Amino acid sequence: TAKRPTKSVKSHMYKWKKGDTWKKVAKKETGKSENYSKIKKANKSKINKAVKDYKKKHNVKSVKETTALIGVKILIKV
Repeated sequence: TAKRPTKSVKSHMYKWKKGDTWKKVAKKETGKSENYSKIKKANKSKINKAVKDYKKKHNVKSVKETTALIGVKILIKV
């Protein structure tokens, strides 16, 4: 008899690199670029903290979140 597929969610950490986008990371880590919104939603607090810290460190008023995330570990959970 064949085993049933598991319903457990696999998760791991991914360190954001220069040039990454949400869709690229989702495609690379999950196989589907459509999963970017789920990943982004799961990391909302980390995104906000990274942007806030980047603005404070570099004394700027605005910054792209993808720039602020460089070096930050995000949770991949789909």
